[in-house]
Amino acid sequence: MSLHNYEVVNNSAFAVSKWVSEGSGKNGDIKQWSENQDDRPTNGLSLCRLCHWSFDEGLMSVGVEYEVLVSGRVGTEQTLPGHILTLRDRPIFTPDETQYWPARDNLADHRKGKFLL
Repeated sequence: MSLHNYEVVNNSAFAVSKWVSEGSGKNGDIKQWSENQDDRPTNGLSLCRLCHWSFDEGLMSVGVEYEVLVSGRVGTEQTLPGHILTLRDRPIFTPDETQYWPARDNLADHRKGKFLL
């Protein structure tokens, strides 16, 4: 199994996990492409498939200090993937160059419009 380090890969700015198995990672937008056609690295995320789905569904987000946020609903609803709770409050992995970090305004929009408290 080959591993890839996801730091500014395929227009994505961060990864929750530093190493993602080949084929298991997924790149996505913080603000949806259909809303703003923004394909800069500062609007991208590299996530495992579960985290990508959780982010899109509002079960995960990224806080103002670039820490992983997990919705409180995850711990209360039995049908949600509870093991993502282990990621709560962990810092995300960011590129060395701050110009590629996820844009704070994009993350704030996700927290405000998508994240389920």
